[in-house]
Amino acid sequence: METKEEHAGAAWDELKYIRQAVDFLIIPQKSKRTLEQIRKTICPV
Repeated sequence: METKEEHAGAAWDELKYIRQAVDFLIIPQKSKRTLEQIRKTICPV
């Protein structure tokens, strides 16, 4: 069971970058937002 959870965690980490790219592509009104606003939307850390 440990191995499956380990792979799932690693896969989720890899998908994070794809998710961020998709989020960037679908942000409405990108041209009216500042870089900081876009960054906070994509990477809220």
